Amino acid sequence: MPLARPAVYTSAVIMAASLVAVSSLPGRSSVHERVTIEELSAAPTSDGFQLGPLRWATDALHHDRSLDPFRELVAQDCPGRRGLEAAICFSNVLARHFPHGDPNHEFLDGAYDPVEDLRLRMGGASGHCVTRSGLLATALLASGIHARQVQLIGPRGHNVDEVFDEHLGWVVFDPTFGTVYGGAEHPLSAASLLLSGHAEIAPVAATSSLREDAPHEFDEIVYPDPWLYTRRGARAAPWPFRGLFVDAGKRSIGMGLGQQMARAALAVSVVSLVLSLLVWKRGRRLSSSPRL
Repeated sequence: MPLARPAVYTSAVIMAASLVAVSSLPGRSSVHERVTIEELSAAPTSDGFQLGPLRWATDALHHDRSLDPFRELVAQDCPGRRGLEAAICFSNVLARHFPHGDPNHEFLDGAYDPVEDLRLRMGGASGHCVTRSGLLATALLASGIHARQVQLIGPRGHNVDEVFDEHLGWVVFDPTFGTVYGGAEHPLSAASLLLSGHAEIAPVAATSSLREDAPHEFDEIVYPDPWLYTRRGARAAPWPFRGLFVDAGKRSIGMGLGQQMARAALAVSVVSLVLSLLVWKRGRRLSSSPRL
């Protein structure tokens, strides 16, 4: 079997390269699913909403007693507010209590407790856009308001929230910059932003945590599993992955596609290596057997 040995070496090299790619590319502990832009606009029902394999159980989270610290803060500082108005109000609460900066941990980490994270931020510990958008989404969901954290993928990655308003529908609100995408008079949903690829950003009555321009160009959006920032309910990601993400828009190598390609190459190379070793071993056994 003269070709068996080179096949073993080739399979081993491909397998090693695939392992390096899987471990170095973003999202090595996550799984990505695709949805259409049209699916993003579906209105929620009274108990929650669905997006691909992800489920936001708003009613269950609203009655989850472990999220009482979030619910009590919203009731105390933003009584009677709903939809976008509630998002702006509680975003101001967060902005008053902690500055922008790198946090000691975030909801994408393995060990994360949203109630403890809220306590730290209300005590003045710094946090960035992932921190603010995750806490805001959890607070709104705990208060019975439909909301979801959104990652905007473009030249400058950013994390915001999408809130369902009974009068406006889904609206993208940025708790870091205190802005509404599309403007306060005509706020846009994430689906509308994707279709345009570029959006005007208008400040509203919200406090900005950064003194710079918010990113306004992107071609892909990603919705994390709500389990990641609420840590309540069932995790959508299959073992051994930590998080499941739903993507819409242009499919980029960095968000999901690269990992899928690397994992497929790894699986094929492992099978190829095993088969090549079996063929090589059989060839060596035949060549070493006595001839008549």
